[in-house]
Amino acid sequence: MQQRAWDKATDPGLGDTLVGGLMAADESVRETLARETWEEAGLRLEELDALQPLGHLQIRRPVTEGYMVERAVLFQAVLPRSLAPQNQDGEVQGFACITADELREGLAAGRFTLEAALIHAHALEVDEQR
Repeated sequence: MQQRAWDKATDPGLGDTLVGGLMAADESVRETLARETWEEAGLRLEELDALQPLGHLQIRRPVTEGYMVERAVLFQAVLPRSLAPQNQDGEVQGFACITADELREGLAAGRFTLEAALIHAHALEVDEQR
């Protein structure tokens, strides 16, 4: 998981997914995933193990600018122990490898962004069903 940079306009310092971001109008989902994986974690998709889609979530909520409707396309992967994420764009304060129990505790304590909390909870549910 990543901790958002303290100077982010939205949810500074909160926990987030390892990578995430907005898709440009001319990008495919795969191109966006590759770009965001590099920008936020300095990783290439081919370096990740067991990369697989997890579906999507629709998130709707009021924000300062009005009302946001976001469709998050979800993927899960295994980061080999030999790799360490390194932020490239200044949007990440740091990274941590946490256990499922630590994740559950952080989610319950509100230490993650709303979007990340929904995504992590979904991923935990998928893993438990396997």
